[in-house]
Amino acid sequence: MKNPKRIEAARLAGVSESTVSRSLNDSCLISHQCKQKVREAAKRLGHWTYLDYFEVSIVGVTSLSIVDGA
Repeated sequence: MKNPKRIEAARLAGVSESTVSRSLNDSCLISHQCKQKVREAAKRLGHWTYLDYFEVSIVGVTSLSIVDGA
């Protein structure tokens, strides 16, 4: 299933959907310049964060919990 957020970020950055995914997951396969371009495009969309992407890019992860030991 296509992800509309990833499609729009790819269009804005002028890259493929897989490059958006790899960039937001900080893949070593993607150059720093390309990662910056993708992150800027995602930022322009206004509702993207690195953690937003976990749900669609890592199989089986549907939530994130933070436990404060204090």
